[in-house]
Amino acid sequence: MQINVADLFKKMEDMDNLLENAFAFTESLYYLEKMCPEHGVGERNLILQRYTCWKCGKLLKKGKSFLK
Repeated sequence: MQINVADLFKKMEDMDNLLENAFAFTESLYYLEKMCPEHGVGERNLILQRYTCWKCGKLLKKGKSFLK
């Protein structure tokens, strides 16, 4: 079995880009404070028009995304 090193590096680069994008997305959620530090992603509370934690009910602040 032959391994093409150029293809291997291309696949590694593609995977690295995917991981960077996933990290940036997660980081943006933390920055926007739509994630509860203890329980994970919050959900939009339609009555309060704010994000709240699905488990503890903590209100999560709205912020400005650094990605915009």
